[in-house]
Amino acid sequence: MFSENKKIMYIMFLFGFFFILSCAAKEKRVDLAEAVGKQDIDTIVSVIKNPKKPWYRGEASRYLGKIRGHTAVEPLIGLLKDENRDVRYGAAEALGEIGDTRAVKPLLAALKYKAKRWPRPALEAIHKIGTSAVEILLEELKNVDPEIRKYTVDALSLIGDRRTVDPIIETLQSETDQEAKISMVNRVIKWKSPKLSDDPRMVDVYISLLDSNRVKTREQAARLILDLKDSKAVKRQLDALIILLNSDNSEWRLQAAKSLSKYAGPKTKKIKEQVEKILKEETFIEEAVLYDQFGRPTNIAIRNSDGEVVAYKKYEFHKFNDMLIRKEVITDRPNHKVIVEIDYDNYGRKLNPRLICLDREGNIVRKNNRAVLVNYFNPQQKQNTRHYYRLGTKIKSTSFTKIYPCKNCSEQTGIEACQYVWGVNKRIEKIFIFK
Repeated sequence: MFSENKKIMYIMFLFGFFFILSCAAKEKRVDLAEAVGKQDIDTIVSVIKNPKKPWYRGEASRYLGKIRGHTAVEPLIGLLKDENRDVRYGAAEALGEIGDTRAVKPLLAALKYKAKRWPRPALEAIHKIGTSAVEILLEELKNVDPEIRKYTVDALSLIGDRRTVDPIIETLQSETDQEAKISMVNRVIKWKSPKLSDDPRMVDVYISLLDSNRVKTREQAARLILDLKDSKAVKRQLDALIILLNSDNSEWRLQAAKSLSKYAGPKTKKIKEQVEKILKEETFIEEAVLYDQFGRPTNIAIRNSDGEVVAYKKYEFHKFNDMLIRKEVITDRPNHKVIVEIDYDNYGRKLNPRLICLDREGNIVRKNNRAVLVNYFNPQQKQNTRHYYRLGTKIKSTSFTKIYPCKNCSEQTGIEACQYVWGVNKRIEKIFIFK
């Protein structure tokens, strides 16, 4: 009996202890709410200095921003390198709301703090401080630290003050750190007003990046130069195309090969074999499919290597089972005439499967002005499909399939120009796709 009473007393003691703790915590929250209501900055500052409850300090920091407590700027600056993410974010948000220019340099310095997704809140805080921060930021363009210069351009681009255009371009022209330079370029070319990417002085900046020791920087500069019509840029476009010809990005590589195939000269002679190999192996045509609300394919288009639609396909479905295809109709795009109608049986299988031959550019091979059709065979053409689904569902909305040159089409059909075939049933594709 005695031991049972001791257990009960022990349980009551623990219950009372935790009840007192919860009341104390509640009291602290009430005190913070009261301090905010009274705009008692000193009390709120004492809370943000308490390291025991990071979430509570972050909340208190945001309250200081709402009541615009200028006397709290220094304590908030001290929180910009806090180990807790919520505290850092709260301090940055508060400094942005307060709008005191004393926070500009500390916010820039805090951007170097290596933490995931940290730069965005700090940059947004400087953005909120606005034009009053411009003079300080212009001074920081001369900072000896390339990272500070890079983030300064980021901040100035967000503010978008026209006074900063000339200093930023001058900084870009004299910048020696390649990584910082390409970061600055990527930021300023997004400006819409004023549109810095069209400024003639930017051409020299892009050209200087072509000789960077970083591959990604050279490729980015090459793409920028190819979009310009300035005479200096046009002279370096051949060099830009050669850089992209060796890119890891297959689309950039292919576009460069297509453009270089039109050039003639000593530079292109050295890379002629490489260009021909890329055009032979990496050229592709694309099938685009649009699905209805039930995930059924409704509109299918085949595009040539230039992205132009050359033919399109539509399905008719059975009335007794609207998920089974009854007929497939392929139409010629230029004259909108039906090329072929393919019937399906009651199990969704093709009764008269036919394929359309396409040439190297992805255009329909014709004989006597009519599309060439061949009987079905197992085409060895590599494909790469990207599916897109409706938000929150598993129902397809669209799909895009890249179809690469066929390995056996000309042999199987006896038509040398036949480099692709189209019209393959989706069920068959999964079995006989060339890997």
